[in-house]
Amino acid sequence: MNSSDSTGPAGQYIGYQLLALAVLAVLAVVCLLTVYLRTPDGRRPRNWVTRNIKRARGDAGKEGDAGKKDAAAKQKAPGVVPEAPTSAPASAPRSGLITGYDGRRSTSKTITFAWTFLVAWMLITTGFVALASRSSFSDMLKNTSDLYLVLLGGPYAAAIFAKVSVSSGVQTGRVQKTQATGTGAGDIVSNDQGSTDLYDFQYTLFNLVAIIIVIFLFGAHPGQGFPAIPDFLAILTGGSALTYTVNKGVSSNAPSISDVQPSTARIGDTVTITGTNLLPPAAKDAVPTVSVGGVPTEPVTLPGGSVDTIEFTVPAPATGAWSPQKAQQVAVTTTAGVIATLTGALTIVEDRLALTHVVPPRFKAGEAVSVRGAFLLAPGTPAADPGKAADSPGGLTGQVSDESGAITWPVQFTSDYSDSAVTVKASPPQGQSAPATATAAKLTLTRAGQGQVSVSVTIAPSPPA
Repeated sequence: MNSSDSTGPAGQYIGYQLLALAVLAVLAVVCLLTVYLRTPDGRRPRNWVTRNIKRARGDAGKEGDAGKKDAAAKQKAPGVVPEAPTSAPASAPRSGLITGYDGRRSTSKTITFAWTFLVAWMLITTGFVALASRSSFSDMLKNTSDLYLVLLGGPYAAAIFAKVSVSSGVQTGRVQKTQATGTGAGDIVSNDQGSTDLYDFQYTLFNLVAIIIVIFLFGAHPGQGFPAIPDFLAILTGGSALTYTVNKGVSSNAPSISDVQPSTARIGDTVTITGTNLLPPAAKDAVPTVSVGGVPTEPVTLPGGSVDTIEFTVPAPATGAWSPQKAQQVAVTTTAGVIATLTGALTIVEDRLALTHVVPPRFKAGEAVSVRGAFLLAPGTPAADPGKAADSPGGLTGQVSDESGAITWPVQFTSDYSDSAVTVKASPPQGQSAPATATAAKLTLTRAGQGQVSVSVTIAPSPPA
């Protein structure tokens, strides 16, 4: 190889570089077509995300006739929601060259592809240059730095470790993965929630810097073979690959339930679940499922679009009646198929109106008082609308009366009411007057289908007008 061949300007070999790109593009298309057309009947690889959903629901691992019979029995069991098909030949997702089975751009795959493409392009270009200059291909590559093995092998190792870590995490419930609603270049530097991830960003940035440096060095003198690489590039890319893989191994977004309120409720009441990671990234209209004591609930809502709060309606039991002496387990199955449970979270009792006391127990006509009790409103009564009074919240009506019959006052409800407390005012109707002395009376609340309950109160005399 003479000096003019080895040190010529980049423009001398620009045609070979472009030709190498064209050859590489053709090879890539052939490889992709081979992969995507190897199943002409339309079958695709099983989606590991939906497979995990199936496993979480208890049907994974059942094969043969025994497995099918067991699954059929579960479908018919009380309180078990029939399982929808987890995949279909026409829509089952498949992994791509730089995308994962969840449809998102894969950071590790993208970096691995970039280095593979770059090294292949340099090899083909070097081959064309050697052929044109009648030089030895081996001689042109004999001084190639061993650091290329680090730059090429490091991303491969990171990609393999990341896949193993995520797959293991999905199977154990440590990691939740759902199908992406969209994909883009930003996926390689962000997490599943769409937020920039520091470890992914660092890994991508350092490798991008190294790739650009190698491209410029090789493009300036392609006749000299692979350019020398500074050691610090291997340190940057290797260190970022290490932190990236360690982060994949320790990261977790497993769901958990921290609280269920109220802890005592009736059939038809609205109960709120709070926790963490209850809503992994998914379609905007995707809603997790909730069960109480193994009985599925409907409806399930997400108040205010919160990612850590779920509301559900207490269901009727599959058979018989709920035991008021036994607190039921509440379970949330996320859209990723991972189940979070809280044992002894909810006690379901009979719908029985109860009135305990009034604050204050002595009041004047027209004075607001708070009536305390339990199950004052009908199941499922929505929360009070601030500033708006209700004539009969949750089917509740009331009256203040005394034994002599001189006091028969209707009760007006204000906008401040709940299942355990309502604020009321009682005033004499037309034709009646407030008592001149303190008078013993009773305040009675009535709810349709639940009878009435009363508590003793004292009507204080109003000051003279």
